[in-house]
Amino acid sequence: MRKSDLLRRALLLCCLLLPLLAPSGFCSGMSEQTQESVTLSMSDFRTLRENNRKQQELLTKLSAELQTAREQLQSSRGELTIVKASLTTSQKQTLELEKELAEQKQLSEKLQKQLTELQASQMNARSSLEEANQSLKSMVNEIKEERARREKTEKRLRQQKTLWQVLAIGLGVWAAAK
Repeated sequence: MRKSDLLRRALLLCCLLLPLLAPSGFCSGMSEQTQESVTLSMSDFRTLRENNRKQQELLTKLSAELQTAREQLQSSRGELTIVKASLTTSQKQTLELEKELAEQKQLSEKLQKQLTELQASQMNARSSLEEANQSLKSMVNEIKEERARREKTEKRLRQQKTLWQVLAIGLGVWAAAK
């Protein structure tokens, strides 16, 4: 039940009980009342008693509804307490998750920075490696050229040696023949 319904019922109950709470008036003495006026008063009394009974029934019914409303209100308060506790827990968890997210962002930025530095370092290493490869190729080519020159020189020197040996043998044979 809503508060407005409870308030209306309580107000109705107060209005119904108001005549019961009214103080009795003082009357002048009962002089010269007739039987008819006493009968009329009994009729009024019966009407009042019937109204009182109806009001009592209504009051009992309203009291039961009021008790039900109180129980529902108490139950709602208990549920509200549970929900508030759950909300507080959720808020704490949210704050912890936000803190963790901030830490993860910082870590991600740090790792991104390290990745950028490593990529720059890799590019430098690749450039150095390419230069070293070029230098190595250049040295290999120079060594091949030097080897070819040396072999050519050795071949020329052997030919000269052979020529000198042939000349020396020829001179030796000529000198011996003379």
